[in-house]
Amino acid sequence: MSTVVFGTSYLGSLEYYSVLVKNKNVVIDQYEWFVKQSIRNRCVISAPNGIQKLVVPYSHFGAEKIRVKELKINYSEAWHKYQLKCLNTAYNSSPFFEFYKDKLSTILLGEPTYLIDLNMQIITFVLNALQLDISVALSDNYLESCDEDYRMLSEVKDNSIKQSNYTPKEYPQVYSHKHGFISNLSIIDLLSNQGPNAVSYL
Repeated sequence: MSTVVFGTSYLGSLEYYSVLVKNKNVVIDQYEWFVKQSIRNRCVISAPNGIQKLVVPYSHFGAEKIRVKELKINYSEAWHKYQLKCLNTAYNSSPFFEFYKDKLSTILLGEPTYLIDLNMQIITFVLNALQLDISVALSDNYLESCDEDYRMLSEVKDNSIKQSNYTPKEYPQVYSHKHGFISNLSIIDLLSNQGPNAVSYL
């Protein structure tokens, strides 16, 4: 069986999921070094005033590198409650957000200790929403080599997503009449606007 490796993601981008859904067995590398300004702890959505970046804060002191597996989420401020409000504001008028918001709220308000645990719950939620039977496992160590390596997909910088050669087709978005179509947003944008058709789009 081939080894297809991804980095972890928080409400990952369309590019991330468009690649992931093409595989039956996926390994998330939890022993890689945490990469700042990436989809590991942030996503981008379309909000009333334009693109909005949502970031999961983490507790880490010092300049030394840290493994993703060891990264703890910082709840000193209620960022998760704020982000739920942002998501509701952004997508309450979309056709399908109401079908996903309760599960998303349960995950975020459950306050997982580690980023990897939060993200695995998010990935499971997304795959269930897409009705896809994909095996997603955590690595037992850092994977020096693999058959396909997607650990560096979609870095997030300056409220936009740096993507490789990914050029998604347009689909109706809540604020497209104000901002036009915005490419490669978080998977929650596609789910909220396309619902059951999201898997066909991907």
